[in-house]
This record gives sequence, C-alpha cells and structure tokens, in this order.
Amino acid sequence: MKATACICPCLALAVLAGCHSTATGKQPLRIAVAADAAGAARDIGTAFTAQTGIPTVVVPGASGVLEQQIAGGAPYGVFLSADSSFVDKLIHSGQGDAASAAVYSHGTLVLVSRTGLPDVRTVRDLANARYQHISVANPAVAPYGAAAVQALHTAGIWPQVKSRVVYAGNVIEALQQVSTGNSDAAFTSLTLTINRKPPAMVVPAAQYRPIAQKMCVTKYGDRSPAALQWVKVLMSRQGTAILAAHGLKR
Repeated sequence: MKATACICPCLALAVLAGCHSTATGKQPLRIAVAADAAGAARDIGTAFTAQTGIPTVVVPGASGVLEQQIAGGAPYGVFLSADSSFVDKLIHSGQGDAASAAVYSHGTLVLVSRTGLPDVRTVRDLANARYQHISVANPAVAPYGAAAVQALHTAGIWPQVKSRVVYAGNVIEALQQVSTGNSDAAFTSLTLTINRKPPAMVVPAAQYRPIAQKMCVTKYGDRSPAALQWVKVLMSRQGTAILAAHGLKR
C-alpha cells in the first residue's frame, strides 16, 4: 500500500508534465485503457482525431492499476476497464462520472503455448508437466488473470498447476513471456492474438465469469467536450465495428 501511495502521485505529475498543446494547438485527450483493448482504443482515437482534430494518447495497463492511478490524480479523461468493478469503484469514490458509464464490450480469454511445444487444446492439457511455467496476469488487478485462475479451478487442475503459475503485470506481459520463451503457456486476450497462426485456443466461456468491460469519463474529463465526444465515437456503429475487428464483442 505504501508503494502505491508513492507511485500514483509521481505518475500523475509525470503525465501532467506531458499535458501540453500540440502543433495543432489542441491539447491531447488521454485515455487509460485495459491492456487488451489498447489496439482498439488507438483505432477509435484515429477516427476521433479525423472528426475533431484533437490528438489522443492511449495509456495501456492492468485495469486495477489504472484505477489506482486515476484515484491518485492521473489526468486521464476516459477510463476503459476490463472489469466493471473498477469503474464502479471510481464512481463510488467520486472519481468517475456515473452518467457516462456503460459496458462497451465483452472480452474473450484464450490460451497459447510456446513455440516448440504442442498447441494446447483444452485447459486440462496444462496439467501435463511439459508446461512448467504458465503465465497469468495478476488476478488482483487484471480481470483476465482472475478469469484464468477461475478456468484452472473449473478444469479441476488448480492444485496440480498452482506452483507453476507465473504472474505477469497484465495480458500483454503474459503473452510476451511466451513469445520470448520465458514461459511455456499463457492465458491472454483474443484481442492480442486475433491474427495468430495457428489460432489461439479459445477458453470455453462456461469456464469463467463473463468479462464485462466497462468505461466511464473520469472526474478529470467530465467537463471536457473532447472526452464526451470520444465516448460517443466508441459507442457508435463505427466504434462497434472497430471493437469487433479487434475481437471485442459489444
């Protein structure tokens, strides 16, 4: 807790230091976004900038970490979480705008294995000792990590694999650990593997609670027309199509 209290104000100051007008004379809109949705947020930002001329800065991370940063004063105008509870927490504390809150998509949990190992076909395959290191995003702050742990419990292999689980900061880090050969398998998001060959194994939805991804305009952005316009693009038909292209269902 002490570490968090130190980090958040420092981060907020660092981001504030970067809050300057661009060559267009318009201050960029900063979007805090769950790691799995970062690519979609960038593409929505491109559409938003084409309409308004206002640039955007996308800051990806684990949802729980971003929520702590916003609560600590980080100047993000919009928050896209992978877990509705973190948005609800911000609204309850007065740091989020309740009127703007909405579920913007539902996420899909997938499983990948390291090159050189057989592709995983079911979660139960991880019980095999050949998968010595299994990367999972930190379940305390990353909804996909919590879903992964739940899937391992549902498959009935948690007691066998829990000592082999390696916790990553978020789903991007979990995937990187496999890509670099530092882990044998990883639970991550469909959004990060949608173009993977061969395709990642989609974990059956019945093995974990639905990942309802929720967003809100923050207290910092609730008087910003730019933040409200960005959300309007996100929730539009165009935004829905962009999310779908990245593997996120409304």
